[in-house]
Amino acid sequence: MQGLTFSDTNQQDYGLVTIRSGPFEASFSVMAGGRLLQLMHRAYGDVLVPMDEHPYDEHDWPKAGAFPLFPYHGRLKNAAVVTEQQSFQLRGNPYRGGDAMHGPAQRRPWRIDSHSSCTLSISLEYEADEEWPYDFKAHQHFSISDRCLDVGLSLVNTSDRPSPGGIGWHPYFAIASGVPLSCDAQQCWTLPPAGSGDSPAATPLESTSFGVDPQSKQLSNWSRASFLTSMGLVSLFRKSALEYLVLHRTATYACLEPVSHLSGAFSLPRDLRPTAGIRELAPGETMLGSISILVGP
Repeated sequence: MQGLTFSDTNQQDYGLVTIRSGPFEASFSVMAGGRLLQLMHRAYGDVLVPMDEHPYDEHDWPKAGAFPLFPYHGRLKNAAVVTEQQSFQLRGNPYRGGDAMHGPAQRRPWRIDSHSSCTLSISLEYEADEEWPYDFKAHQHFSISDRCLDVGLSLVNTSDRPSPGGIGWHPYFAIASGVPLSCDAQQCWTLPPAGSGDSPAATPLESTSFGVDPQSKQLSNWSRASFLTSMGLVSLFRKSALEYLVLHRTATYACLEPVSHLSGAFSLPRDLRPTAGIRELAPGETMLGSISILVGP
């Protein structure tokens, strides 16, 4: 396993929580950004790359487990956000060339709202700071059964002004090299160079197979992504919203990230951002999305 939290604290401070049902078990760290640390099935083994409790730099997180993406995902070039009201210069990530990356929610302690043997609900009340200029409330709900982990996400604009926003989830699936990956997405997207003024372009996909090679793609109009293990199938299902899927595969893991907008969408001119999934949330408005991870036939 790889490293975990932001400082030298004990396990109780990490807010470690486990839910389970039959052979399926999920462990979380609420204090380390509302992360899922391990998703394990007794027959299938680790579904996600497991993550342990060693300290790590909050801006250089381990490639393991899964973490929430609020209120955006991907890079904010030069850590800048331009809205209809004004421009904001945010704090950049020193490991990402000064760009901001994947939102601040994964670097904040979350709160347990409810917890049972097979469910967990956690939330984050975010106050505007140098990493994001709007207040929001984020919520993650997890429910586990013998074969499935259900994940529900929500984002509420708690500011007194309109706010751009998005939601997503960033899991690192444990996939062996040489194992083909498939997805029923209908489109693959390309974003134009920053400052060009061009619109994002979508290319129709004619095959559901993405092979075995390392690759990074932005997909849309999808409902399932899956791969076969020696014990059977692992699948990610889209239940509601989260129309886009980031596919990022390396030699040791595969990220299948269900998200509400294209990565890099904030670099587009404001009038083109809706074509890339960016929404402007009115005060009190909510975004919702849900997915499931299934193991078995």
